[in-house]
Amino acid sequence: MEDAEDKLGGILFAVYGIMGAVASEVGPIAGEAIVVDRDWRWTFWLTAMLVGMCFMAMVSVPETYEPEIRRKMLKLPRRNLWHFLALAFARPVRMLLTEPIIFPTAAIVTMGQVVVFVFYASYPLVLVRVYQFTPYQVGLAFIPLMIGSLLALPIILVVMKRRQKISNPQPEDSLPAASIAGILLPVSLFWLAWTARTNIHWICPLIAGAFYGLAFALSQLVYPLYKNEIYGAELGASSFAVDVAMRYTFSCVFPLFTIQMVNHIEFEWTISLCAFLLLVLAPVPFILQRYGPALREKSRYVQKKERSNPHDTAIA
Repeated sequence: MEDAEDKLGGILFAVYGIMGAVASEVGPIAGEAIVVDRDWRWTFWLTAMLVGMCFMAMVSVPETYEPEIRRKMLKLPRRNLWHFLALAFARPVRMLLTEPIIFPTAAIVTMGQVVVFVFYASYPLVLVRVYQFTPYQVGLAFIPLMIGSLLALPIILVVMKRRQKISNPQPEDSLPAASIAGILLPVSLFWLAWTARTNIHWICPLIAGAFYGLAFALSQLVYPLYKNEIYGAELGASSFAVDVAMRYTFSCVFPLFTIQMVNHIEFEWTISLCAFLLLVLAPVPFILQRYGPALREKSRYVQKKERSNPHDTAIA
């Protein structure tokens, strides 16, 4: 993951991050349409074809990671397997256990994606039971989530533009967007949970989904950018690895018991439980804005980044 310091790099990273959030919301829209028009097997055939196309595209992409480019230019020996495993697994775990910034921010992005995966299982139940939606309409119900996530892009670009005008920008300058997300995440979930009723029009809970999509995309982008700026490209990649590992580990587990939760404690309390968890995490961006500089000063990984020079990074 490259340092997003220059304007173009920041814009590209923002688009990349937003598309990651949008992809998780486009899937149900396309998937339901394919299942209705064809059958469920075609969802896997189409996924396999898209993965194959992405793999071929990745093979043709040149190396862009600066330390690796320098290593090749200097003709330094390749890192052995144990060194690779230490970087890929041991360092992210150490950072998770020792860096006070890593766990709470990773928990927020993880819980944000967990809720989207909970929607995969709970949306069909509640929308069919309460509003008699067809499977195709259930897929379309994810469109507000997608629209909300796309609206996060101009907000992020405005934040980046404002930072460029600051003479001495700090990593915490991007956290106001995360603060907005921290408030919207639980609020939109409570809104969704308690308005999905027969006496309330279906548009009301779906609008709540749009606000959740906005907050979800903001949190998925701001925190990786924040940590990448703190730790630099190489250490920032390790912090990002923590995010990815936690996100997909928990996201793939929650849908396994979401249907049982909805059947036993109803949709309202299933979504409210997620909202309460995000409510506990809501103060995190405000705390980081206040105490982030002090935490960075005490971080041995930040100190390591500041002591390192380009040659050290190349051979690390």
